[in-house]
Amino acid sequence: MNILQKLASKLDDNETKYVNEYLTHGNKLKAYELAFPNDIDASKSVYMYHKRVSVSNYIKEVQRMASEKAILDKAWVLSRLKENSDKGTNGMKTENGIKYDLSSSNRASELIGKDLGMFTNEININGIDELVKGLAEKADLLASTMDEDESE
Repeated sequence: MNILQKLASKLDDNETKYVNEYLTHGNKLKAYELAFPNDIDASKSVYMYHKRVSVSNYIKEVQRMASEKAILDKAWVLSRLKENSDKGTNGMKTENGIKYDLSSSNRASELIGKDLGMFTNEININGIDELVKGLAEKADLLASTMDEDESE
């Protein structure tokens, strides 16, 4: 029994439905809605469901296996992106009659950066309470200073 089979054996029927839909569509909410069409609170339920250890482990393993198979394709894409990025940094110069511009260079660099995990859409809210408290204290201090100035 390979690792994928072991992980699959830990999934119940509902988890298997969700995982199959997620791996097909790549969208958590769509997968959840297709797997559980009667759940009226899908937008709230999906995130907790996706975080289940058995579900996330299975998905990660499938993605790891797929990325191993795609490693040559990925290397080719990254090399082409780097080549385009390098060409684009020459501005509007021509090379063999072809014009390159910085927008293509920026886009290629952005895609390389995304692949390297440099840009994410996640917001880190760790420490937000301390930040808000600190800002509130500064605002109170500023307000008290302004009150003192007005009373003089």
